[in-house]
Amino acid sequence: MDFSYVAYTKDKTLVKGKLSASSGEAAAKLLGYSGYKVLTLRPYVPFFNLEKLSALFARVNPREVIMFSRQLALLLESGTDIVASLELLQGQVTNRGAKEIPEGLFPDILPGNSRRRAEWQSGGCAQTDG
Repeated sequence: MDFSYVAYTKDKTLVKGKLSASSGEAAAKLLGYSGYKVLTLRPYVPFFNLEKLSALFARVNPREVIMFSRQLALLLESGTDIVASLELLQGQVTNRGAKEIPEGLFPDILPGNSRRRAEWQSGGCAQTDG
């Protein structure tokens, strides 16, 4: 995981940067070992995600979207929960752009957001009140 930081050096010079570490605690330790006094340490969030940008330009076959939707509906109607259904379907999608559909919904559904909100946040449909 990448982190951005603002810190002071031993000679009181302000430095900013980015580093990779397994956790925030590990990043703080790395900076401390380097002689920095950490002021702020945050997970690094890029201005834009290159993978999502490339997925916008990947063509998705309408038949594949229809098949994905039908299979998802069938799984949900049979009583399979949405997370398990998306995991099953994710392995079957071959188009790189279409693979973003289930992957984009996971971060929003797992914390407990509604399907409608998850689709809206991932750009899947327009948000409506209610």
